[in-house]
Amino acid sequence: MKSVTQKLHNVVHYREEFKNWIATEMIINETQAIWSLQNPLIKTQRITMYRDNYKVFIYGDYGTVIFDQMTWIATPHDLRYDDMGYQSEKLDPNNRKNLTVFDQTECIEDIVYWLYIAVRNLLSDQDIEMHKLAPDVQTNLTYFIEHYNENNTEDDINEFCETNQLEELKDLFIFAKEHLSQYVEDEEDYVDFLTRHTSHLEEFDRLGNQSDLFNAGQTLNQNYYLNLFAMQICSEKLNQKEN
Repeated sequence: MKSVTQKLHNVVHYREEFKNWIATEMIINETQAIWSLQNPLIKTQRITMYRDNYKVFIYGDYGTVIFDQMTWIATPHDLRYDDMGYQSEKLDPNNRKNLTVFDQTECIEDIVYWLYIAVRNLLSDQDIEMHKLAPDVQTNLTYFIEHYNENNTEDDINEFCETNQLEELKDLFIFAKEHLSQYVEDEEDYVDFLTRHTSHLEEFDRLGNQSDLFNAGQTLNQNYYLNLFAMQICSEKLNQKEN
């Protein structure tokens, strides 16, 4: 669970940029309302949130965000800034597609997370539970997974597996090494690699071409988080007015 300030890059910069912007609120009726965060020096520079019952539209200088799956009549005060995963579930599906980009850093993180799950499942298939491994082996395994990257050599993998008596994980780690080395260029190369190696992938992931790996690196763009951060600032400024 990550907050908007954890997902947005350059938070300090944007907080400073919005420092002197003015927040306004216009309640139309019980279900409709408009909130804006506006640059007082440039009248056309603003970010606006329009609510129509259970639908929310945020638009302005940083694109458009549409929430049409809301389960509450929202205001800038109660959007889920503390849980971007939950808030993102409320996005209009077509809008989500438009906001989604491929991010290399996210791709690595997603692959490493997939590797952790694959290790756990592979051990479980052999009646080995990770939490029942010797404490030093648990520690070594967790560290090895969390710091796994394309620079791991086969010698590194062999040494780790032999030292920790985890020979059954060798092929999985080698596959992940080949996999990680492919992410760096772009999304098309990455997906092409997975597609060509689906039969190999199925050895470690029963989902095959439905594996979560095919979605690795898929993330919402920074303008999405910036729009939400602007509404968080709008909420803070309105609360300051009341006090």
